[in-house]
Amino acid sequence: MRSLLKSVVIAVLAMLTVPIAAFVLATHNKTDLDDRFMKAASRNNGLVAAQLRSQGVSYETFCAADVQHQYGQVCGPLNEVHYFEWAALAACALGILALGLAVFVPVATGHSRRWLALAFSPTVRVVTFAVGISFCLQAALATYGLYLLESQAVGRVHIQIIGAVGIGGLIAGVLVLKSTFSIFRPHPMLIVGERLNTEKEAAFFGRLRELAAKTGAAVPSNVVVGLEPNFFVTSAPVQLVGEPQPLPGNTLYLSAPLCRLFTAAELDAVVGHEFGHFSGEDTLYSMRFAPAYRTLHDALLAVHRQASRGGLISAMAIPARSMLDFCLSQFARPERRISREREHAADEVGASIAGPMPLATALLKVGLYVPMWRPTVGTAIKVLDEGKAFRNLSETYAQISIEHGGKDAAAQIKAVAGQAMAHPTDTHPSTRERIAALKLDLDSIPVDQVALAAAGSSALSLGALTEIEEGLSQTYQNVLIVSGQATPPKPAAA
Repeated sequence: MRSLLKSVVIAVLAMLTVPIAAFVLATHNKTDLDDRFMKAASRNNGLVAAQLRSQGVSYETFCAADVQHQYGQVCGPLNEVHYFEWAALAACALGILALGLAVFVPVATGHSRRWLALAFSPTVRVVTFAVGISFCLQAALATYGLYLLESQAVGRVHIQIIGAVGIGGLIAGVLVLKSTFSIFRPHPMLIVGERLNTEKEAAFFGRLRELAAKTGAAVPSNVVVGLEPNFFVTSAPVQLVGEPQPLPGNTLYLSAPLCRLFTAAELDAVVGHEFGHFSGEDTLYSMRFAPAYRTLHDALLAVHRQASRGGLISAMAIPARSMLDFCLSQFARPERRISREREHAADEVGASIAGPMPLATALLKVGLYVPMWRPTVGTAIKVLDEGKAFRNLSETYAQISIEHGGKDAAAQIKAVAGQAMAHPTDTHPSTRERIAALKLDLDSIPVDQVALAAAGSSALSLGALTEIEEGLSQTYQNVLIVSGQATPPKPAAA
């Protein structure tokens, strides 16, 4: 509760400090202008000034009565103060709107995944738009306010300092607005993978249809095999490296290296789990909530990078970062709760297909072997730097993983059980929690089923897997070269 109160206070200060200070300065300036006007109108006679005030005469009423704009030069300073005041009020209203939505919507949606999915995306759009416009206004307020303070207090201005503050606030606002409009554009997931052909892999797709029928889910529009050690389903467009257009519809992603380490029953359990996400409100959640959550996270990262650069120009990004961090944390709480609920529900579906033990061993294998992907990529980079290349990275990864899994396997399994699975958008419960929810004891799971290579590898169910892996290995290593991660020696000139 104390941390929540602290984050609310920081967010309020971030959004309202500059507008409130600007409004106070505008009020002070109006009072100062009114005093100067009354001194001029009364010829510095206090009795005359008091009489004029008793009759309701003031600088503001005088300028308001000048409908013909005969005294435009006299009333010009008041108009500037009015614009300054209105901008402060607008920035303050936008700040209150953003804060109110960030607090109210997560509470109002309660435990409903459907309502959170429906409300979150438009809320993110409104909040980020309000924050972006507010900080653009704050940049103008800070610039003009500092100009007024310096010119009135010391009779000179530091243009470089004032300009840096204004530019910093404007950059922060533009970065947030950029993320706002990016929500309206589709962001395909870029994947090094190959879409499976239904005719070439007829037996595999026949098995998928059986699993889909058992889970009550629809067969995904696309099944993509890749090298990254992960399994997931997504309703967002998927862009395969080397393909001209993204894949439409739902996509199931399968990891070729992990398929080599899974038994057929383990693969069935994992696919059944993923099909559990294609049913009910999970599809709506994935389509509406997850992309907006990722966009808000990306906006926070962009502003954080700007704030980390240092200097006056980056100083105005710090309040924007605080506000976006508050918004993200507010929605992270229901996201974590719902993510845990949906993972346990999907686990129940996977366990109903193949039993709880294959799903449990598959979860442990993922935790045990996924960390071996980075060393595999590192080895590939070294080999490429020597002017060579791997023919099949998936086989190399499987070999490295098997060697790793055989070293003090029992201790490693207990260590990974306390970790959560990585996922593009969700926060998963720990593996230990998921195994306990399956009504299994971690100590009852045979170590050799997790740490040793499986005799009946699920890779055997994909007829063209080796051919796919070799093509993906070539593409993946080309990506390492093009991205500059690997620098093979140039061929000698003839």
